[in-house]
Amino acid sequence: KMLCVECGSEITETHRIISKANIRLTHCSNCGNVADKYVEYDFIIQFLDLILHRIQVYRHILFNGKDSCDQRLSINYIRIIAIYVFFETFTKWCHLHDVVSSTSISDSIHINHPYRHYFGVMILTFVEFIVYTLGVYLSVRFIVKETKYNHVNCILKAITLGNFGKGFMFLAMIWNYDFFSFSLIINIFVITSNILSLQALFDCNLLQSLMCVLTGYSAKILVQYLARLFFDNIPLCLLDFCIK
Repeated sequence: KMLCVECGSEITETHRIISKANIRLTHCSNCGNVADKYVEYDFIIQFLDLILHRIQVYRHILFNGKDSCDQRLSINYIRIIAIYVFFETFTKWCHLHDVVSSTSISDSIHINHPYRHYFGVMILTFVEFIVYTLGVYLSVRFIVKETKYNHVNCILKAITLGNFGKGFMFLAMIWNYDFFSFSLIINIFVITSNILSLQALFDCNLLQSLMCVLTGYSAKILVQYLARLFFDNIPLCLLDFCIK
């Protein structure tokens, strides 16, 4: 199934091949606009539109791209998820190292076993992602009640697309930003991207998409605080939206 990126109506094709060097973009029969202008756009244009939160590019990637929702979860999505987890883990671990180094109280666990703590943060980050996905999945079944795209593969693809902003955590590895402020901005950006991605997937209203994302994030933050409750050596600086 392919969709018009402008109105979300179902279409049969995005373009027609006239010759080897010539294609004709299909117009949507519902809205009259070009059904998918991103067919002839470069990746950089699509990426900029993702940053600008244009729902058309979300529809293009989710429905008209090579790894659309109708297909199984490809290795590309698994690699992207692994990169997200790595970036978030590494930036949290670096921030934790800076916090421990700047405090007058020595922490033997962090100083003597830094790599063991790194893998602990990685496991916590991966569990957070799984819990967030499950939270969104369950909330979608009760709030959106979509029957065709409410299975885990589609939702996981939409969440992966919405989490593309986590790649900006790479900047925190290069420049010395204030971690709390930078992480807060990235988290807000990722939340809004997830809202738009789910809205494009289910063609739901903004409130429904917002409730699904907030449910997932609430589950994620709950896991963070439960982990800190049962494991006292998890510092508060590793939690989302924590107070300094």
